[in-house]
Amino acid sequence: MRLERLREWRESRGLTQRELASEADVGEVTVARAEAGISVRPNTAHKMANVMGVAVADLMERPPVPLGEAPQEPGQSGQEWAREQDARLHGMTDAEWTAHVRSLGSEKEIEEEYRALTEETKMLHVAHAAYKWQHPEDKDRRAALSRDLRDLRTYRLAELAAAAKVRKADALFREVVQAMDDVAV
Repeated sequence: MRLERLREWRESRGLTQRELASEADVGEVTVARAEAGISVRPNTAHKMANVMGVAVADLMERPPVPLGEAPQEPGQSGQEWAREQDARLHGMTDAEWTAHVRSLGSEKEIEEEYRALTEETKMLHVAHAAYKWQHPEDKDRRAALSRDLRDLRTYRLAELAAAAKVRKADALFREVVQAMDDVAV
């Protein structure tokens, strides 16, 4: 996964590459490579994001603006919209999702949630297409919603990939990481 905004976030937090590497328990070369645009593993991205107090998706796309100063887009977030569409997994808050993933006890449970997330994504895609037909005038809001849903899915997949890696489920890990790469395209 590419962390296009890592340098901006690191600098906005007043950290050197060495300090970030030390606090995240990753190699200094890893931080330098990530800032140079070389892809890192999801668990590495997660460690660095945790040190800076941001989501992995923030390191990928969003500019480094503290949440209290972030401009508010009109309308609801992708998470809120997903909740309205009865998308259980996409509708969870980040804290609920993290707790849920940590509660998965086996490779099979992680795989089942990955499959369920994939099915939910398909359903949300159809719902978003219907929204497009219902609100053709609202192009900017649809684009923002689409970005929100993509970032949300990337975050969900990163958490599942990390859980698979912890349980040494290498084949599942590779499959989830490939899905993350597909989302980024």
